[in-house]
Parts: sequence; structure tokens; C-alpha cells
Amino acid sequence: MKKLLLCVGAAKTGTTWLYRNIRANPGLWFSPEKELNFHFTRHGWFDRLTPEIRRRKSEERLAKPGAGEETAAWYRRFVEGPVGPDWYRSLFAEAPEGRWACDFSPSTSLIPASGWAEVARFAPEMRYIYIMREPEARLWSHAKFHARYTGAAERFRGLSLRGMERFVERSQLLVDGNYGTNLSAMLTAVRREHVLLLDHARIAASPQAALREVEAFLGLPETPDPEGIAARPVNVTEPAPPPPGFGDRWRRLFRRETARLVELGAPFAEPWARLHAEKRARLLPWF
Repeated sequence: MKKLLLCVGAAKTGTTWLYRNIRANPGLWFSPEKELNFHFTRHGWFDRLTPEIRRRKSEERLAKPGAGEETAAWYRRFVEGPVGPDWYRSLFAEAPEGRWACDFSPSTSLIPASGWAEVARFAPEMRYIYIMREPEARLWSHAKFHARYTGAAERFRGLSLRGMERFVERSQLLVDGNYGTNLSAMLTAVRREHVLLLDHARIAASPQAALREVEAFLGLPETPDPEGIAARPVNVTEPAPPPPGFGDRWRRLFRRETARLVELGAPFAEPWARLHAEKRARLLPWF
């Protein structure tokens, strides 16, 4: 594996949209699984690749129509383990010479600086895409998604504001939006010019332009899109608005993380930093 592309996050920012729309590009190679979750499992705070998880993913995929012997062989490697650097590299064994091998795992953005030192050595040539979204909107979308994913959607909708805040904190959903902290850890080992920071709002407003930006960053030709599917939203949560006051509990955190993100070279975060500074000022001295 000579070329490795990691789309590192964040959750509920458009990583699935990018994954589905750039898969047809001839300069990229994808394994059957979008999220390999190896780096988080190795350096994060819990195991996303237990034998049970890997078996379940394999069974779900191989039960779908069109899963041939090549896919089955890949999943045998995926299930067998043991999970380690050699196992991870083996998942890209079929990647043709000269193509970017791709891993779209949003959990990767959450690993500490000590983990990034190892990640950055996995291939001679590496690039990283980090998609971000205004943190309060991202958090609300993530909370709704997580409630649905865990079978708690109906209960979540009936919670008080304080109950929703406890749900968010117990589920550790805030950390995905700690952009300044997460990017700072990443840049201890990764060259800034090798990281594309992409704004979710750009994807929503001009999906084709966002796709062209990614292709240019990777030195790729345009992705074929004869049916115009790039303009279609993907994996969207229900459009229920947040209750009044949602986000106020973490206003200081939002302001700090977005201000740090601007310092690290993300001008699209400047309105976010101003927004949360203004909202926090209105809340003082209560927060």
C-alpha cells in the first residue's frame, strides 16, 4: 500500500455523501466496508472491531445480492484477524498500483496525538479529508441519529432539555465536534498541506463544487456523474428542530473549539466562532 486516503470525520458532516459520490472515481480504491475503524480501535477508548462486530458486518454484507467470491474473500480476512497493522494493510491488498486506497472512518478524528504518530507512517503517501459542520447543528443531528441508531428515538423525542443534555453527554457525542482539539492532535504528526478541511455548508450549497475540490486536492480527474446524483442528500436525519436552549450548556466549548479551528487555518469557521461568542455573552453570568 503506497497511497492511503483517510476521510477522518466528523460524524454527521457529510462523510457518507462524499463516500457515495466519489466511489466511481478511477483514481480511488475502496474496500467493501466504508468504515474500517482500525485507528480508533487501536488508539481510542473502546473496541469498534470486536470479533462479534466483524462477524455481524460480514454476515450483513454477504447476505446482500451481488456479493461475489472476491467480496467473500475480503470478509474472511476482515473476520479472521488478529486486528493489528498487518491485518489493516491486508484489507487493501487488492488496491491497484497508483490508486488511493480509501478508509472513510469518522472515528479517526478522535484519536490522540500519540496515535497520529503511528497513523502517519502507514503509507509513503497519505492524504486526509476532515469534513466539519457548525458544531451545534452537527450535535443536534448526531443526537437524533444516535437515538434512532440505538432504538431510543421515541424516548429521545419525549425528553426534557436537561434529559437531552444528559443523553448527549452519556453518549459522548460532543467530542466529534471538538474540531480545534482534534485537528491540533492530528497536526502533531501530519503536514497541514496534506489535510483538506471541508465545510459541510459548502457540500449542502454546491455539492458539485465540493466534489471538484476533493478531486483537485487528490490530483484526480472528475468523478463520472451521468445521473447527477452528487446533488442528492445522503443519510439525512429527520428535520425536527432542537428545543429552545439546546446547545447553551456547551456554548463555551463551541466558542473555544471553533476559535482554535480558525487559528489552524479554517476561515469557514470564523462565523461559527463569532456566533458562539455572541450567544455565550448573552448567557453570562449563568454560564
